[in-house]
Amino acid sequence: MGFKSIVRLAALSMAAAMLAASALACSLGAQPQLPTPTTGVVLFPTLTPGVALTATPSMTPTKSATPASSGGNTGGNTGGNTGNQPNCTVRQDWPIYIVKSGDTLGVIAQQTGTTTSVLMAANCLSNANLIRVGQQLRVPYLPQQPATPVVGVAATINRPTTVYTGPSANFTVIGTAAAGAARALLRTYDNQWIAVRASNGIEGWVWALDVSTNLAQVPIAQGSLPTPTVPGPLVYVPRSAELRSGPGWNFSVVGTAPQGNAYALLRTYDNQWVVIRAANGIDGWIVAGNIVGDLSQVPVVQGSQPTPTYTATLPVDLPATGVISPSAYISGDAGNFQLLRGDTITLIWDGAPAGVKDVKFYAHPPGDAYPYQPQFEIGTSANPAGTVMITWVVPVGMAVGYQVKARGVMPNGQIATSGAITVYSSPAPANGCFVTVQEPTGVPYFDGGHVDALKIGTLAQGQTVEIVGRSLSGWYAFDPGTAMNAPDAASRLAYLVNGANITLSGNCN
Repeated sequence: MGFKSIVRLAALSMAAAMLAASALACSLGAQPQLPTPTTGVVLFPTLTPGVALTATPSMTPTKSATPASSGGNTGGNTGGNTGNQPNCTVRQDWPIYIVKSGDTLGVIAQQTGTTTSVLMAANCLSNANLIRVGQQLRVPYLPQQPATPVVGVAATINRPTTVYTGPSANFTVIGTAAAGAARALLRTYDNQWIAVRASNGIEGWVWALDVSTNLAQVPIAQGSLPTPTVPGPLVYVPRSAELRSGPGWNFSVVGTAPQGNAYALLRTYDNQWVVIRAANGIDGWIVAGNIVGDLSQVPVVQGSQPTPTYTATLPVDLPATGVISPSAYISGDAGNFQLLRGDTITLIWDGAPAGVKDVKFYAHPPGDAYPYQPQFEIGTSANPAGTVMITWVVPVGMAVGYQVKARGVMPNGQIATSGAITVYSSPAPANGCFVTVQEPTGVPYFDGGHVDALKIGTLAQGQTVEIVGRSLSGWYAFDPGTAMNAPDAASRLAYLVNGANITLSGNCN
């Protein structure tokens, strides 16, 4: 081969090498679209109902490095496995990743959204299996570090409690947190309110007194809080009470405030009447004695008051009128009645004043004064225009001395009350009194607890029955469990004569 041929062949070989290098450079320059780096991790997840939490970033996005400088194989690849590709320049427009123990180039490529071959080309690596701890590699983007979920501090909600959107009862009610295990997420500076995640999934702010937790471990809430949706401090309505259109008995009734929390909106100068927003959403005036709370922060009402719907003097309770009559009982004398537990009876207000309305019946312990606790209210009369009466299922185990009475409102606003009767009932069977027949021929029982009663059956020797009461003559009353065909069977009880050949056991005092 001549010299000219050799020169021509060398020129062609050089041209082919330049084309191959150009193709390689194009291959390195065409990179896949990369995801945008994460801008931060929220310290506390946003609570679903809108608890005011401050998001504190725990990660800072990595900025791009300075553009690549001239020169071969420079920057971002310290340690071994460097400079093995002549005329190769490490990418300078990618962030630096520091190799840590356990890393492989394949794992790093997977975490940074690329491939092993791309990482090798970008970092001028000749051996994918040769990387060292602490080595700097250029990667498309830094791996996203998983955020550590914040689950709060272990807590216990002591009882079902109201949940609000912010740390005050002036904020919107979300619902009720169930009693039991919970997580405490935030607290206020004064430790009065805690943001919790309850076991029933609800999240929000609750009163700290209803939560048991280690407050020292609960973070303090930072930043602004939601705007209260209801003005005025929180008060408590211990029992249902009437709401009126103005501050006085001569104003019309607009509704009833149920037992529970309420918001105090206005008050009179003498603190006798307060405007509240009740738990059922009704606004109205209530007697201050029917609420519990600090009224010092409640604004005093200014200007004119609503016009009364009728004119009347302030009401004064009327003297007790009439008396309560039960439709059935075991024994009764001088206003004292022994009732059959579980029996459905009718209570009638005999002698109720004409025109009385909104009549409520009560059965309360001795010594209790109005207003009575809600559990002692029997109900409201269903016959306000006629006979004032109500149906009642006699409770189990009412102690001696319970009083039954009725209370209603007259057209002029005065309060009318009935005379009271005293009642009691037998305890639950597990705590009751029992008799066992010892007479070999059996012991007869009668349809009444007196000497003129008729015999209606016999208890056999060894038979045991529960005693539910005693007649005025001392005869033992029991429930035979079946209807009796006898003139005095209205109370459905049967009686054993006092002194019969029987033995007593249980609570027979």
